[in-house]
Amino acid sequence: MLGFLKNPWLKNSNGKADAMLTFAAASFVVTSFCILLSMVESLSFAGGTITLKSPDQTLVLAYLGACFTSYVMRRNTKDKLDLEHKKLESHSNVLGE
Repeated sequence: MLGFLKNPWLKNSNGKADAMLTFAAASFVVTSFCILLSMVESLSFAGGTITLKSPDQTLVLAYLGACFTSYVMRRNTKDKLDLEHKKLESHSNVLGE
């Protein structure tokens, strides 16, 4: 039941735990929730009223852009490194090293 605490990261398409994918997904969910919540001007209940304001669009764009860009760039870098490593392995196998 507490397996989530051992490995809280989402798995990418390769089946490996991916922290950047988890951060990108969490930022998307939180930002989407804030945008949906901003559609309500205020919440009234027995203890008082909570007034909500809409999120700054520039801040939302910058936040989501940074999260998604860091995920894409990290994945792109990892794929390039894996490809170069495979090329080096095949080259060394051809040379008999």
